[in-house]
Amino acid sequence: MNIDLSNRQILITGASSGIGLDIAVQASYAGACTTLVARREDKLQDAIQRMKGEGHTYYVCDLSKPEETTALLEKLKEKPVKFDGMVYAAGQTCIKSIKLMNHDELSHLMNLNCFSFYELSRLFFSRKNCNPNSSIVAISSVAHKALAQGISAYAMSKAAMETAVKALAKELKHGIRANAILPGMITTDLISGIESDVIHEAFSKFKFGKVGDVTPLALYLLSDLSSFMTGSSLIVDGGLTI
Repeated sequence: MNIDLSNRQILITGASSGIGLDIAVQASYAGACTTLVARREDKLQDAIQRMKGEGHTYYVCDLSKPEETTALLEKLKEKPVKFDGMVYAAGQTCIKSIKLMNHDELSHLMNLNCFSFYELSRLFFSRKNCNPNSSIVAISSVAHKALAQGISAYAMSKAAMETAVKALAKELKHGIRANAILPGMITTDLISGIESDVIHEAFSKFKFGKVGDVTPLALYLLSDLSSFMTGSSLIVDGGLTI
């Protein structure tokens, strides 16, 4: 089954590494023109070099900071093109006991993993900024379904994101859809950056997947092949939650 995203304008956050980067690259090979968002300009420039076709752009933004998210939203509204979809793949894993978690850290996590997703979704409530039949894809997690010690804050942020997807699906009009992908443990820079003993203790029983296990599903949800799907949460976890 070939996914055709020809001439689609797709916004992708977290696009400089991991799942977001792979989706961005593969979307370009499927014909999409992408707008990438991430914190590091050097990595965004590297991402653009890996993509097929021309016209890809990027914005440097730290989505954990509300003022930067607000500024980004205004810039995106001013783009001379309308979006056909968004993949929100920005996010941060957090393994920390509630005893050690402070309010600033919790706000950082919620802003990045949930609140900025909600803010950028506003683009798809204006016909000036998006086309009919657009698709929102949120990269959530099974963390709130396969709980482990030390992930209460992370699980909460991803559960909130999934709930937002379902609520937005009820509000969206003009054939615009919203769906979530809930990966299990995927080997990315986020995971590699966590101390190995912590990973072993918290996730030793989990099966790890790769970014290529998630990307095809994201492309499917962006395409017209999934036009009858909205408000869905699709689990890709190697059987973890069975």
